[in-house]
Amino acid sequence: MSLRALWLVFAVAAAAAYGWVVLGVGPRLMAAGGGLPPFDLRPGGYDVAAAAAYLDRIGDAGRAWYAHRVIPADLAFAALFTAALGLGARLLSARWLVVPAALPGLIDLAENLALRALLTAPPGPPDPALVARASALTQAKWVALAVSAAVLAGLALRRRRGRRG
Repeated sequence: MSLRALWLVFAVAAAAAYGWVVLGVGPRLMAAGGGLPPFDLRPGGYDVAAAAAYLDRIGDAGRAWYAHRVIPADLAFAALFTAALGLGARLLSARWLVVPAALPGLIDLAENLALRALLTAPPGPPDPALVARASALTQAKWVALAVSAAVLAGLALRRRRGRRG
C-alpha cells in the first residue's frame, strides 16, 4: 500500500471516528447534561462550577457511560488523527513535523486520563486541581489540533502551488 493510500485510510477513519464522537456521542452527552457540552468538546475549557454542574446533570449513569464508553472512543479518534497527521507530514516531505504531529494525540491522551479521573471520582464537589488540569488539557488539545491541521494544510497548499508554478 502506498503512503498516500495509507494516509487516506487513516484520514477517513479519523474523520469517521470524529463524526461519531461529535455527532453520535456529543448530542447524547449534551442531552444528558441538559444542553451543556461534554468536557472534551469545550475548546474554551471550564471551571469548577461548570464541571460540578455538568457532573450533577449527567448523574452516575452518565458519568459511567462517559468514562467507559466515550473516553475509549475518543482515544481511538486521537490515535487515528495522530497517525493521519504524521503520515500527512511524511507524505508532504515534512519529516520535521512528524513528531510535533503526535502532540495533539498525546495531549488528548492526557486529557482523557484526567477526564476519566474526574468522571470516576466519588460523588461530591470535584477536585479543583483535577478540574483545572483537565480544562487546561482540553484547551491545549484544541489549540494543538488546530495548529497541526493548519500547518499541514499550509504545507499541502504550498506544495500544490509549487507543482503549478
